[in-house]
Amino acid sequence: MCALFPLRVLGVAVLLVGACALGLLRFRVETAPERLWVGPQSQAAREAARFEGSFGPFYRVAQASHPPRELASFSTGLSVTAAREWLLQCLELLLGSSVCESRRKER
Repeated sequence: MCALFPLRVLGVAVLLVGACALGLLRFRVETAPERLWVGPQSQAAREAARFEGSFGPFYRVAQASHPPRELASFSTGLSVTAAREWLLQCLELLLGSSVCESRRKER
């Protein structure tokens, strides 16, 4: 059939590809990962919306890297005071400065 009617076969192929490509007009990239796994009308989505309305948006941190300033001492082992100071800096990043300032004043 291709040899007898090449233009007809090409035309049908172009029409089929064009019909399949029409779905790209409605294509939208989802950037919110919670919408990928939970439907918009589900109970979890309603509870999350109510929580965010009451307390503000919730941001989940997957991974944070906070090496100490003295990388050379980190590879050989931190002293107790340097390790404590570094852990307080990490805690300050996570919880905010008010909690850690009171901890530093205790020393």
